[in-house]
Parts: sequence; structure tokens; C-alpha cells
Amino acid sequence: MTWLDLQFGQHEHLRRLVEGEAYELLVLAREFGQEQAVLTGPGDLLTRVERLHTRAQDLSAGWSTGFHATETGIGISFTERYPGAGAEEPVPLGGLFAFPAGDPAADAIRRQLDDVLDYGGEVVVDRRYLTAGQATAVQIASTTGPLGTLPTYQLVLATTGGAVRHRLTLHADAPTIGRRGARTVMRDPTGTFTAVLTADRPELGGMVNISLTTRGLAGRYPYEVRDALDLFSAAEPADQLQLRVNNRPIGTPRGLDQTGLATLLLEARDNAGLIAALERLQHHTGQSFPIPDDLTQADAVDLLDADRLLAGHEIRIQQDQITLTVRADRLEAFLDMVPSLDPLGGMRIENVFYSVTCGPHAITLDPITLRAPRLELANLDALRVAVGTGVDPVARYVCVDGEGIYATLAR
Repeated sequence: MTWLDLQFGQHEHLRRLVEGEAYELLVLAREFGQEQAVLTGPGDLLTRVERLHTRAQDLSAGWSTGFHATETGIGISFTERYPGAGAEEPVPLGGLFAFPAGDPAADAIRRQLDDVLDYGGEVVVDRRYLTAGQATAVQIASTTGPLGTLPTYQLVLATTGGAVRHRLTLHADAPTIGRRGARTVMRDPTGTFTAVLTADRPELGGMVNISLTTRGLAGRYPYEVRDALDLFSAAEPADQLQLRVNNRPIGTPRGLDQTGLATLLLEARDNAGLIAALERLQHHTGQSFPIPDDLTQADAVDLLDADRLLAGHEIRIQQDQITLTVRADRLEAFLDMVPSLDPLGGMRIENVFYSVTCGPHAITLDPITLRAPRLELANLDALRVAVGTGVDPVARYVCVDGEGIYATLAR
């Protein structure tokens, strides 16, 4: 028997065949002893990690288990071995999580976990919701495998008749698949819009949902977001906002009726015009700064007026009066001149300094020319009283007959 034992000992497969369960127990005992032993070096470390990784794969036929280092410890990841594995076999998480009742944060994580299991994606569960072990977090992610020819995605502004006003290309992440259906996340190149397309499996109703979220503009440069906002530059209240796949409309973002959409489109059109104006003004003046987060309505009006000036148009400014400081030693001569002037005459002032504000920034354009066709001296009596006082009074002219003060860039 000694000779036979020696011969069998040289062939692991023969020992496994003869000894059966006893052999498996012996192997496990030997591996347990090795795991408890002090590490002898990097090679020993790799051997133990590889052995643990191999065992972890036996947890599920549909899910692959992985490990990764985090800043605070070890993380575990579960990944579908093939598309749809999550629908065929529940993820092996039994006993892994404990979500306390009445904990809003726990409820939020539970909803995220259910959503990822339903439609794929990724979620990280913090250590405080794990039932045992030293892992600091559990990460769950799904995969899709080969996708074939990728479809094209676009956010489209169209008329009620279907004519396209503008298209915005969207770039899609790899679709994810879960037990209920699939999900695709798309973003425009500027990162301003994110569209999420969720489709249930046919046997579960086949419902398709589309959601659209917008990233704030504050803190970003006009040139970074203008291409995205151009989508709305010609929007009308009756237009439709569509998500198209291979140029086929598949739906509109949920949560908006036509009244709500009309309001959104008009606001977006105004924002598009404002950002385009700010970009042109920055280019003309050589200034460059992000869109302020404290931009006021008055700032917006002034910026749009400045942009029209820059384009060569005449604008009506907000003020309705012109003030002139009269030197005390010239006051009497000024008053003698007043009767010879048309009491409702006009005034033209050239090379006027012109600046507008944009949050904390000042934008200065070229000098302007002011034209006020119908003015009336409103404080003639006060000017007469100021004669001989040595004080430089202010003559105040106000617009009349519905007229205003008009400005053009000095050429």
C-alpha cells in the first residue's frame, strides 16, 4: 500500500477519484491553513487573491464577483456575465444588506438598488448598510456585451407638422439591462442636456419612458453651452421636443403637457438669445468670464440692448431724461439762451461712455451717440433761483410726447 500511495500521490486526479469527499475536505483544510499562515511575499499574496476570486465565481452562474481596493478598504462588485443574466437569476445578495426602517438615506439607497436591478446601471451601497464583513462598500454594475451597429440619438425641436427646426446630437452610454428592461443614458456634447430612455420588456408591458434633465448654465463659459442652446433659438410655443433614434421620433420627455412645454421653450429661447449675445459681446471686447449665477433681469435687458448696438441697430435706452451740469459762471448766459430755443426741441450728444453690467463684471463698448428728439427743460425755475449762489446747478431735460432717448454706436 505504501508503494501504491506513493504512485497515487503523484496524480491529483487519481487521488480525487479514489478519495472522493475526503480528498475535497483535505484540499479545503490545506487551503484554510495556507490562508491563516503569514504572507511570505507578493507571490503568496497573488496566489491567495486568485484562489479567493476563483471561489467567489461559484456564488452564481449569472454574476461575476470582483474585488477592488478603495480609499477606506475593500469593495466588492457584482457584474452580469452576459446580457440579461440579472433577469434570469436574482443577484446573489441574500443577507448582504440591512436597510433600517424610517431611515430616509437607507430608503434612497434601497430605491437606487431596486432601480439598478430592474434596468441595469451602477450603485454603491455604503458599509453601514452591510450586514457583515469588513467591506467599506458594495458596488453593483450591469453590462451589455456586444452591441452591433450603434443607433444615432438626437434631441429634436420640430413644428406641429413634423418639420425639423433644429437637431442636437446626443452621445449614448452603453445600454444597461436588468430584470425589468433596459436603459440608455444620452448626453449632448456640451453636457447641458441628459436624456434617459427606459424600456420595459415586452412581457412586462413594453412601456417606454423618456426623462430630460438640464445642467445649470452658471459657472460655464458662453462658448461651452451655446451649441446646445441653439436648439431653442427659433422655438415657438406650439413646437414639439422629441427624442429621435435613427431619426424616428420615439416620444417626448415625460412630465410636461403642451402648456408646460410652451413655457419651457420660450424660456429656453430667451436664454439661448442671452447666451449668444453675451458670447458676441465677450468676443468684441476681448473679455472672457463664466456666466454669473447672480445675473439679474435688468442685466439681461442691458446685455441684449448692447448686443443690438453692436449689430448696428439703434436702441431706446431705459432712461427718459438727460441732465447737464451748468457752471455757475455760465448760468446766466445759459438762461439767456433758453428762450431762443424750441421749448420742445431735441438734443444730440456724441462720444458718450457706454457700459453694461453682467453680474460682477462690467462690459464697456465703443462710445455711443445719443439722440433725444423731444425734450423739455423741467427745472427752469430752480435754475433761475441758483443764479448768484456760486453753485453749479443741474439742468434736467425730460422726454415728452411719448418719445425717448435713442442710442447708436459712434462710427
